Amino acid sequence: GIGLPWTIASIYWAVNGPTQTWRDRYPEFEAKHPNGAFIVIGDDMSFHVVTFILNAIIALSLVRARRIFYGAELGGPFAPKVWSSFVLVSLWAQYIGISVWKSNHQHASDGEKWSTALWTLGITLLICALFAPAAKLWEKTIFPKGVANEADLNSVEKMTNIPQVCSNRHGCLDHDPEQSHDEPVSTHPPEKPARCLWW
Repeated sequence: GIGLPWTIASIYWAVNGPTQTWRDRYPEFEAKHPNGAFIVIGDDMSFHVVTFILNAIIALSLVRARRIFYGAELGGPFAPKVWSSFVLVSLWAQYIGISVWKSNHQHASDGEKWSTALWTLGITLLICALFAPAAKLWEKTIFPKGVANEADLNSVEKMTNIPQVCSNRHGCLDHDPEQSHDEPVSTHPPEKPARCLWW
């Protein structure tokens, strides 16, 4: 979190002392901290906390929707997977951007702060919405026959003659795991070969 950067900044100002820029920016703290100090204006925290919570609610809602529709928070079909990654990175970039803007506009009014935060978030979500069909188009361009389509899977199975015995990682075994190592393990192909797909 911010604990480590703030600790480093505090050590820096304690070692180097105040500069003229520091004195000009924080004249009200010069008498109390004549040797300089790392100053954080507390009234900025509410703005950062609220904007972070808004982004977190959207991100967690997306994660929850993925669990409902795709059964997992990660992976899934190509287009939704790419789109979800784009949304999460965009929310992160929006939060970093609005935080930097606020740091550079400390004297902005409350109306300017919240209006800027809301319209940048709105533009971010609009860009994410427009990226959804682009991700689908990208999927069709890369996989014109569909991702892991039936014909391609069958051709791969014929070439590789996938046995029933898979590793424990893929969760399919054709023998008793407690079977003695001296006994042979059955590797006969099943009626319909097992499929191990990676998203």
